[in-house]
Amino acid sequence: MSLAEKTVTINYTNYRGETADRNIVPKGIFFGTTKFHTQKQWMLHAYDVAKQDYRDFALRDIHNWSEVVKSEGKNLTWA
Repeated sequence: MSLAEKTVTINYTNYRGETADRNIVPKGIFFGTTKFHTQKQWMLHAYDVAKQDYRDFALRDIHNWSEVVKSEGKNLTWA
């Protein structure tokens, strides 16, 4: 993953019902299933910065999306 790619913060509820903010780098959108999302639906494939791995997020479970902007060494979030 290139650091030049755009990082965004999503507020997301996972399959266990846990809601948290996640910093991700979006890679693509697809319609299908995953191990944790067994019914076909729109999914976002992205690099999860904290987990340092690729993850798939159900679009319907993303509640908020904001761009992470770097300025003077600090992360600023724009809604």
